[in-house]
Amino acid sequence: MAAVMVNTPDLLSLKEQFAERLSACKELDNFFCEGARVIDQDADVSRLHKLTASLKELFDKIRLREISEKSQMAGWDMAIEIGHLLATAVGAVNEAHGLVEGADRVIERRAARLRFSE
Repeated sequence: MAAVMVNTPDLLSLKEQFAERLSACKELDNFFCEGARVIDQDADVSRLHKLTASLKELFDKIRLREISEKSQMAGWDMAIEIGHLLATAVGAVNEAHGLVEGADRVIERRAARLRFSE
């Protein structure tokens, strides 16, 4: 069997190199983890901006719909007011017709009185 020659200074040197490389790996791991965390935060911020924009668009659509509904209701209110005015005018015409008939009767009575008194 061949004898294995172990050189203690070489083993110590390898151990130191291993420790240095392990420390460098840990630093790289921390660096990449921090980078991943920053990327995740940026992605979260991006998603929040998209959500905010989407909600703003939705609220704008709702506001426009509300304005449209209000203007339609204002149109209906105006139509109701015009209808009311027309109904009042029709009622006034009907009432005026009755007044005209009444005036005609008064004139006929006066004429009859005048004829009767002559």
